[in-house]
Amino acid sequence: MKLFPVVYGKDFPAMLLNAEHSDRQVFRSVMYKARCWGYELEWRVVKPDAARTHVELDSARVLSIYLGCKVEAKTLGLIRELLIARKARGLPDVQVFRMYMQRDAFALVALPYALNA
Repeated sequence: MKLFPVVYGKDFPAMLLNAEHSDRQVFRSVMYKARCWGYELEWRVVKPDAARTHVELDSARVLSIYLGCKVEAKTLGLIRELLIARKARGLPDVQVFRMYMQRDAFALVALPYALNA
């Protein structure tokens, strides 16, 4: 399992699936996002051959959580429970941010968000 930065670009990555290049092309395709998302500076965890499986991550390495503008109450509750369990294990607090649409621009802003965990 490795961590890779997302590549932001203007065009979709080209994909010509054949046996010789398919793994590399599939990898490239999942690491690309539209340039408009570049402000995220996203990284992705990649574990080959782990599709539709549960992957354990080291909870102590989670530093922050960013919630989308339309995060559902059910998801907020689940994250709150996970943060409570994290605190019970003696792990450090995680910064939580929620994304909001700016009223005067086509942009998102991340503001600190209290989940009361």
